[in-house]
Amino acid sequence: MIRKNKQFYSKGKLNFLTFANDKYISRANAIEFANRFKHNDEIIVWEFGCGTGQFALNFLDELKNNKEVYKKTQYLLFDFSKKFLASTKKLLSGHGHKNIETVYYEAPDEIPRDKVHYVRMNEFWDDLYADIYTMRKGKVYNIEKKKYESNPGAREFLKLLPDDSSVVLNTSAAKHLFELNKKLVYSGVIDVFDYGFNEIELPFDTSLGFVKREAEHVTYDINFIYMKAFARALGLNVYVEMQDNYVNSVFSGLRAVETEDGLYYMNDNEIKKNKDKLKLRGYSQSFITGAIKEENEYYHMRIWK
Repeated sequence: MIRKNKQFYSKGKLNFLTFANDKYISRANAIEFANRFKHNDEIIVWEFGCGTGQFALNFLDELKNNKEVYKKTQYLLFDFSKKFLASTKKLLSGHGHKNIETVYYEAPDEIPRDKVHYVRMNEFWDDLYADIYTMRKGKVYNIEKKKYESNPGAREFLKLLPDDSSVVLNTSAAKHLFELNKKLVYSGVIDVFDYGFNEIELPFDTSLGFVKREAEHVTYDINFIYMKAFARALGLNVYVEMQDNYVNSVFSGLRAVETEDGLYYMNDNEIKKNKDKLKLRGYSQSFITGAIKEENEYYHMRIWK
């Protein structure tokens, strides 16, 4: 997994743009963050998988409007690409914030710091190795590792599904959460924004967002059902919602829209003005008329002590 990650990100740039690039997510995040932690004497923030640093830039631009919280915030950006970290450091140089630090980080089950108040991840867990399981001869079989395993969680999950189904369990993401829990202070918060699924519909589609491939880099969308259960087993509080619900709690009347330059938000009037263009790009009539707000299953998962 580490080797494939290095291969994929070695050029220091992404070959796709995602919701993580949207300024409204980072702005909403900064506004809520400032209100939540305004009474803290110190605020330590970890962002995993910082990429080019665009989210951090938008976040800090907004946070700077609250000078007191901005000054108290120590912002650490973790990534396994040194080129990304160099790009991030350059991008954030305009802030001149002495408490901004980039950290080279390779192993998801080793957290190299003592404590944290707030953790933020944009499409990080789905870059970690996951396992796909099925049942063979009444036993749990790990398709990825090509061997039978004693995995009670996988067994219980597969009991819910029709015969010959397979299910992804984000095992490395679970290990990462296990380690984060050790460092998260009381009342600390973890926010995860990622692609995945949060319910099982029957008849069950075994290709339900499980595997996505970019070049040689193999990743797995997040099984939020499993991750919620794992978080609760650690004694943590957790809920999952569509990401537009989170952003709209701060900025009302916005919808996620994919464009040639990435993913951003439009309000109802903007959608009406651009409806012909949206139709050409494949957006459904249900989306354009407002019957649905999401064309992508992009979720926000909040975990807290």
